[in-house]
This record gives sequence, C-alpha cells and structure tokens, in this order.
Amino acid sequence: MNLKYLITENYYKKIALLKFIFLGPKLKKEKYYRVLDEGELLKSKKSDTVVIFGCGYSINNIKKKEWKQLEKFDTMAFNNFYNCESIRIDYHVVREMTVYVRKNFEKSREMATYIRGISENVKYKNTTFLICKNMIAPYYLLNNRLLKKKSKIFLFENSHIKGFLSNKLGENFNSVSHKFTTLEESINIAYLMGYKKIILAGIDLYDSRYFWLKKDESFPPWTPNYSDSPQIENGTLIKGESCKEEHQTANVAIKIILEWLPTFKKKGVKMYVLNPKSLLNKVLDIWRFS
Repeated sequence: MNLKYLITENYYKKIALLKFIFLGPKLKKEKYYRVLDEGELLKSKKSDTVVIFGCGYSINNIKKKEWKQLEKFDTMAFNNFYNCESIRIDYHVVREMTVYVRKNFEKSREMATYIRGISENVKYKNTTFLICKNMIAPYYLLNNRLLKKKSKIFLFENSHIKGFLSNKLGENFNSVSHKFTTLEESINIAYLMGYKKIILAGIDLYDSRYFWLKKDESFPPWTPNYSDSPQIENGTLIKGESCKEEHQTANVAIKIILEWLPTFKKKGVKMYVLNPKSLLNKVLDIWRFS
C-alpha cells in the first residue's frame, strides 16, 4: 500500500470524525432521523439468532422455503445487499457506499445507485441503519438527508486497533473492528448486540461473483473517478478480481474469524456458514435447515 494512499485515507477519516462531532447533535435536534442510543438498539432485537447477508452469488441458491425459515431470525446486511428483495432486513451496516470517491459525491454513480436501491426496496421499509461515523461518505449521506425521513440510525466508530474484537458498542467509543472487510464490522456488531447464533449467508469467498450480476460478470460495472487507491489500476477498479478468482478478502476473513472464535466460545456464541461450499467451511459449521 503506497504512502500517498495512507496519508489520504487517514486525512479523510479524521475529517469525517470532526464533521460528525457537529453532525451528531444536529441530527438529534432536527429529528429528521430517529437516532437510536445503545439501549434502544439492543431492545430492537427479536431473536437470539441473526443472519448476516453478504453479496456472494450463492444467495441465488437459497430456496423459497429456506428464505421463510431465515426470516424467523433477525437479519443484518451490508454493502450492496439492497439488490435482494427476498427477505426483510432488520439492520444494514453502512460504510462502503462509494469506492474511493472522496469529493463530489453527488456525481458518484455508486452513491446514487446505493440510495435508490435502498429507497426502492420494500424489504428495507423498517430497517435500522448502522452507520460508521469515521467515513466521509456516511456523513454526506446523513447531512444531505438521503435516507428517508424518520429512518432509524445508530452511529458507531471503527476501532483503531486493527482486527481487535471490541467489547464496547456506542457512538462515543472507538468501538467496532475493521481490518479489511465490512463483514468484520457486521460480525462484531452482532456479537456486541448479544446474539448467541450468527449465521453467515452469501459469504462464499471461493470466487468474486455477486448475486445481482450475471453469472460470469465481474464487479463493478462502472469505473470510479478517484484514482489514488491501491485498488485502482489505469483508472479501473480491480476489486481483486475477475469474477472467477478467489475473493480478495478470503484470507483475512478466515484469519479474523479464527482469532475471534475462542472468545465467542467462552461467551456462548456459535457461528455458522450457510453455503456449504464457502471457504469458511474450513473453520465454521454448516447451518442446516430443519
């Protein structure tokens, strides 16, 4: 990773945090959104089991009767899962909305697609948005009222200790872990919310296909404008991959989960993976439908 990128990335994270210092009280005063505190977030749980949905192609393999079984549990999603209309989403982790576009968000095709996808998906009607406040894109999202009025939001901050499993949740803490993936934050939040069973769905890792794209289509279908990222090559996003290659997050995802499993075991938390072919089958049990 180049020095220019590190300096740029840290600069924008600091700017985002400074902006949220003033935005937080503003949001509560204006009451355009319903800003939840930690107690309200925890009370919103309906089950001791949560299904965390990623965007792997195996989402297309879930059968109708299986969707109905999964809907009995609480549900959490992240990134582009708004492309799915098969299940109600209780919580959506907001962090990676637009890839390395630091300025002119209103001109970002990804941002527009993200907002439109969420607003048009009926399964997101009552979703609580778990929003990372040390990222500049979520600040733009909230400050410009891009989510629907009265949307429920909870603000969290990433831990500065990379890969550290946080035992604190709350908008005043450097609380939720992020080393490389939003999956990491989602699992950490689920743990902090007290779930005893965590089921990972659509976390395939053996390839880089996404469920809403064609079987042989690589992501993304557009080119971002920002060119200082180490993932940008000749103006084109290379999110690790052609669709046939192992997902770029595979190794780090497995490593982080392995590090966290002993703590989960001590706390009585059990993790499963839904797709039996997922690379996570090396470290997690397969969830079996009844």
